[in-house]
Amino acid sequence: MCQLAIRRTEEGLASEYWTGLPEMPAALPAGIERDGGISMVAETHLRILIVDDQALVRRAVRQLLESHAGWKVCGEAGDGIEAIDRTRELHPDIVIMDLSMPKMDGLEATREIHALFPDTQILILTLHHFPNLVKAVQHAGAQGCVLKSDSNRYLIPAVSSLSKSQPFFAA
Repeated sequence: MCQLAIRRTEEGLASEYWTGLPEMPAALPAGIERDGGISMVAETHLRILIVDDQALVRRAVRQLLESHAGWKVCGEAGDGIEAIDRTRELHPDIVIMDLSMPKMDGLEATREIHALFPDTQILILTLHHFPNLVKAVQHAGAQGCVLKSDSNRYLIPAVSSLSKSQPFFAA
């Protein structure tokens, strides 16, 4: 994980971490400032599926994501089986996946979605932190992981990073 400077923009606080780059190259990808901050450039037409067994969590995540210009929550699912079905039906760009759910947990659903739709980016958003969490979600096929306790700070930068096919792990 590359730790970069925090800088305040008119849109709000930029992320502390940018994990898509092992080092700062001479030519920077769009959205990364020379001082290490992240500009809040809107990714247009980004379709997101939210998967969590708690409706209140889905609603809060939806509100946070849809406040970002160009991002649309195209659907929701309450368990891993429904997540696979909704991914098949909706073809989201990014799936935000909880780990602990009934019927099929988030790791198994991530494996299935990654196998069926390898171009779909998967971000694990979980309450649970355990040893080897990052390794487990990467092995399942997720490109990122954020703890729910850190979601106010890292969810927007994580989705932005994944939208550019760059990994983001803040767990």
